[in-house]
Amino acid sequence: MSTIALPAIASLLSSAYNCSDDIILRHALHFIQNLISSPTTVLPVVKSGLIPIFVRLIGNGLDKASYSQESVAKICLGILHNLTSKGTHHTREVLISSSVLGAVTEVLENPDLSTDDTTFALETVLLLVSDIFSASYSYRKEPASHLLVEIRGRETFLRRLIASIVSQEREDITIDIPPYSTPNSVFVPCALFNTVNEAADNDEMGRSLSIVKKFLLKLLTVGLDESIGNEESRSVAKDVVRFFQTAKTCLSYCEVDDLASEAIELFQALISSCGTEFTGKQIVGDKSSLLALLDIVTVGDCHTETFARLLGDLARSGSLPESVLKFELRSCAIAALSTAIVMEGDDENIIEEDGSSLARICVDCLSSILSQIAMTPVEARAMTSALGKILTATILNRFYIQASRETTLNNSCIDHSINRSKITSSSEARVLCAIASSIDSIKTLCDVGGLEAISLLAHDGDLAAIRALRQVCEENPNLMIEVEAHLSIMHVISSMKDRVTRSHDNSSEQRELLLHSLSILKSLAKSEDTCSAILNAENSLCALNVASNIIVASSAHRANQSLHTTTDIPDASPRGVTRNGDSSVKELQMNEYCEGAAQEADTNRTYDLDTKATSIIYNPDSSICGYLLLDSDFSLEQSALSLMSSFISSKSHRQQITNDQYLIDAVVELVQADSSLPSLLDVQCDAIDFLVCLTNYILHSPDLILEVLISVVEERTKVLKGSRNTDQYCSSKKIAASAVSGLQNLFCTSINDDLRVKSILAGSEMFVYLVDSLY
Repeated sequence: MSTIALPAIASLLSSAYNCSDDIILRHALHFIQNLISSPTTVLPVVKSGLIPIFVRLIGNGLDKASYSQESVAKICLGILHNLTSKGTHHTREVLISSSVLGAVTEVLENPDLSTDDTTFALETVLLLVSDIFSASYSYRKEPASHLLVEIRGRETFLRRLIASIVSQEREDITIDIPPYSTPNSVFVPCALFNTVNEAADNDEMGRSLSIVKKFLLKLLTVGLDESIGNEESRSVAKDVVRFFQTAKTCLSYCEVDDLASEAIELFQALISSCGTEFTGKQIVGDKSSLLALLDIVTVGDCHTETFARLLGDLARSGSLPESVLKFELRSCAIAALSTAIVMEGDDENIIEEDGSSLARICVDCLSSILSQIAMTPVEARAMTSALGKILTATILNRFYIQASRETTLNNSCIDHSINRSKITSSSEARVLCAIASSIDSIKTLCDVGGLEAISLLAHDGDLAAIRALRQVCEENPNLMIEVEAHLSIMHVISSMKDRVTRSHDNSSEQRELLLHSLSILKSLAKSEDTCSAILNAENSLCALNVASNIIVASSAHRANQSLHTTTDIPDASPRGVTRNGDSSVKELQMNEYCEGAAQEADTNRTYDLDTKATSIIYNPDSSICGYLLLDSDFSLEQSALSLMSSFISSKSHRQQITNDQYLIDAVVELVQADSSLPSLLDVQCDAIDFLVCLTNYILHSPDLILEVLISVVEERTKVLKGSRNTDQYCSSKKIAASAVSGLQNLFCTSINDDLRVKSILAGSEMFVYLVDSLY
C-alpha cells in the first residue's frame, strides 16, 4: 500500500504546502503518521522524498502565531521524531543530509513552544546528533561542521537545552536520551559542550550554564572511560576530541572553581583514553592552553601531579621546549616551573631523586627548556634567587651520600664513576650550570654555596660545569681559589688520559673539556693573586705534563706526515688514530700508533736548520693527547703553550720543562714548520713566546734556542720582504719581534762568538728592512 500511496501523497504535499487551508495537509500528514507506526514503513517514507517537504512545512509553520496540537508544523515534527527514533542509521543519515537538524533547532527557537514540545524537539535533536558520529556513519568534517552551524548562535535553543539539562540535574523532569554506541557517547557531549562553551555567559544564564557544563563534563568523562577498552572507539574518540578541541576547553575549566573537579576528572580521562602524547599535542599547539597548563602546575593541589606528569612527558619528547620558544613563553615557563620546584621542596630543602615527585618532574622540564635556550641576565638572577639554594643543597647532598658510600665500601675494584656521572648528568646539575653561565648570577650563587657544587661537578669532568667555571674565572679568579675549583680543573687535566681511554666516542667533547681547563688554568697562573696557589698545587706538575704531551703529539703527527706521502687520517679528525665504531679497535690503533712512532724515534735526533728538523719526536705518554688534536685547529696547542709559558717562572716547573727533551724538540719543530700554512702562524707565535720565556732563565749553553731564534728572524725577514698577504705579514712581524726579544735576552749569556755575530747580522737585516719600509 505504501508504495502506491506515498508517491501520491508526496505530490499532493509538494503542491499544497503553501495552501491557506491546512485541513488537506493535516489529513495527509496524519495518514503518514499512522503509516510509520510500523517500523517496516519507515524506509519507504524516507525514500519517497517526503523529508524535504516536512522541513519546508515546519519552516512555513514557524511564521504562524499558533503552535497548537493540530498545527501542521507540530505534526511534521512528530513525524520526524518517529522517523528518527524508529529508523536505522541510514535513515538518520538521510534526515541529517536533508537539513532536519536545522529545522528542529529552529523550532526550538520559538519562544512560545510548550514544555512538552520542547522536550519532543530536544529528543529529536539528540537522536540526530547521536547518529552523526555512529560507527556506521563515517566521520567527516562536513556533518560535524553542519551541526555547529545549525546550533551555534541559537540562544533560545541553548536556553531550552540548558533548562532541560538543569531540570534533569534537579530530577524534576527527565529527557529520554537514547542509547548509543561508544563513539556517540563521546561525540554528543563534545558537540554540545563546544556549543555551550561559546554561548554568552551573561548573568541570566550564568548559573544554568555552569550546571550544564558540569553535566556535559561528567557525560564526556563517562564516554571517554567507555572508549578505553575498544581500539576502534578510542580512535574515533581521538578524532572527536581533536576536532572539537576538547582538551583545550577542558584545561581552561580546570582553573574555574565550580568546574575544576569535573574538568580535572575529564582531563585524566582524556589522558587515559587518548594517551599522553595525543593529549599533549593538543595542548602545546595552543599558546593559551600551554599557559593554562603551566599555571595549574604551580597551584600545588592534589591534582597537580597529573598535569606535571604531562609536562614531563612533553619535555622528554622535546615538544615542550619547541612550543615555549615558538610562543615566546620562556619567561613564563621558567617562572612557573621554578615556583613549583620551590613549593614542592621537602623539609631538607632538596629535590628528591624519586622521578614521581612534582619537584623532580618540574626540574626535569626546566632542564629540557634551558638546554635549548640561553637565559637573559634578568632570568638568571631570578632563577638564582629562587632555585640557587635548593639546587645547590640537592647536588651537595648527593655528592655527600656518594662519598659516604665510597668510604664505607672502600674497595678500589668497584667503579663508582657510573654513580658519579648520574649526579653530573642530573637535571639539577644542568640547571645550576645554566644559571652559573650568566655573570650576573655568580655572586648570588657564591652566597648559597653554588660554586662549591659546580666545582664538584667539574671535578668529575662535566663540560657544562667547566664552562661555568671559565665564566667565573674571567669575572673573578679569586673565587676559584676560595672554593678550590682550581684543584678540580687540575684533576680534569691530569686524568685526561683515563677519560679519553674510556670515552673514545666523545673525542670532541673531551677535547673541548681539555681546552677549557687549560684556558682556566692559564688565566689563574697569569694572575698575581692566584698564581702561587696554582704553582703550589699538588697536580700542577701533572697538568704541565699533559700540556707538554699535547705539543709532542702535535709535532709527531706533522713529522709523520712529512715522511709518508699518504695518510689514513681524515681532516678535522683526531690525529694519529683512524676513526672506527669499535672502541677496542680504536685502542688497538692508538697502541699501534705509539709503537710505530717509538720505532721511528730510535733514529738519531739531530737538527738541520736548513731542512727544518725532519726527525720524529716522540714521547710515549703523548699518544692519548694526539687523539684529541685536529689537523685544522691548533687551539689546543696554543692553550698548552700558553700554560707552559705561565709555569716557567716556577723553578720546579721550569726544571720539568727543560729536562723534557721531547718537549724542546717538539717546540723547535713547531717553530720551524712550514710557515705557508695560515693555521700554523698563531701557534708559532705562541711557540716563539714560550722559547722567549725560557731565555729569561737560561744561564748556560743556550746555543740550541739561540740558533732557532736566529733562523726565525732570518726567515721572517724574507717573508716580510716578499709577502703580500696581510695576515701572514702581520703574524710574521709579531713572530720576528718575539724572536728578537729572545735574542736580546740571550745576547749577554755565555754564547759563542759565531752565534753572537749571527744574531747581530739577523737583527741588523731586520732593522734595515724596517727602516727602508718606513722611510
